[in-house]
Amino acid sequence: MKVLDLLRKLYFYWSDFRFGVKSFFSTNCYQFRDVMMVGAGFFGEKDVPLWKYCCMLMYRLLGYYQLVMAVAKTGLSICEGDNFLDILGSLLVSLFMLAVEFKVFMFKHYRQSIRQIQSFFDGRYGHSGDYRFDIRMYRRANSVTWKAFLAMYLLICCDQVLIWIPNSAQERMFGIPTRFADYGSRISKTMQGMYLCSLAYFWGCRYFCCSSIVMPLLVKLRADLAIVQHGFEMIRINTDSRWESNALLWGYLKKLFNRTVKQHFRILRHVNLMQPAVNNTYATVYYSNMGLVALAVFLAIQSGMTFMSFCLIITAIGFMVECYSWCFLIGLIQDTMMEISSTASQLAFLPPHSPKHHSEYVQWRTSLMIVQLNASQMDWFRCGNIFFISTERFGELCMIVYRFAAFLMKFA
Repeated sequence: MKVLDLLRKLYFYWSDFRFGVKSFFSTNCYQFRDVMMVGAGFFGEKDVPLWKYCCMLMYRLLGYYQLVMAVAKTGLSICEGDNFLDILGSLLVSLFMLAVEFKVFMFKHYRQSIRQIQSFFDGRYGHSGDYRFDIRMYRRANSVTWKAFLAMYLLICCDQVLIWIPNSAQERMFGIPTRFADYGSRISKTMQGMYLCSLAYFWGCRYFCCSSIVMPLLVKLRADLAIVQHGFEMIRINTDSRWESNALLWGYLKKLFNRTVKQHFRILRHVNLMQPAVNNTYATVYYSNMGLVALAVFLAIQSGMTFMSFCLIITAIGFMVECYSWCFLIGLIQDTMMEISSTASQLAFLPPHSPKHHSEYVQWRTSLMIVQLNASQMDWFRCGNIFFISTERFGELCMIVYRFAAFLMKFA
């Protein structure tokens, strides 16, 4: 009995702990994002003390030292004619860091518009007429957001731990150039320690900085659009059975309808502001993953069953999951917009024409036609304004990565 009581208490404690963690992150879903932004070398606040600024400056300089060391190792490996796999390993690290810096440039370029969109989504809540549905959608959005942050952060920490494990593959890919061994063992070990101490953490946080900012906006956008769609659906349900008994109920309709239409138009204005950031940021994610994932898979296959190959595989999977998450979220947004278009078309033909309410009827039909036209547009988000972002395109990316890796296998 004592054992059963102990197990029962442990279960209750674990349930309370899990509920507390879930409740905390459901209301504070940006905690991991703030930690990742600090890990990427960005300040989370405007006015910082001098000691914080100096610490962050040293942290950034350490990261740029790692970039210089990786590029130098790649150049020296090519010049000295090292092994083909060693050259590709150092080239992968260098290309990854350069791709990260380009993503950081994109993030800084669209920072102002992203802040404006963030203030819009964080400072308002949609209303569909169904309070429980609205709360459920926002809680679901917060849950998805913090789980995505947690997955990215765990991937970064896992890579950092695996990089710290000494082995021959790690020395080939993440070791400093052999020329620095001439300066003595102490200096070379110090340089190696500085190179590995925060390599995966710093550059991993910088790599995911764009996704950690833009993807929550897409999640919130989808939640708001779902609330708008449910608002139109509530208008149809609440008024469908009252047309004959209460005439047209235009006063009731005007209150609900105008509120829902205004929400939709307000969201569309911020979507237009959001389009360049999403299109160009996703293009960076798409084309960088095309080469990085293929190289990582090829090197993992060639390295055999080692800690380093495991590190490369989980990193490649993380990159592809990031790309798929973009496609999946944008696909959900497009599906929700098509549902809004379908519901708007049903509402447009719902009320019969009445000479007494002719102006309200015309305004009703005109507003719904505009809503339907805007909602039926399928070209909201395009990868670098070249092609539509969709899960089908992600499948094509997987095929390109497979062909590139197969080509490297034949070439090797």
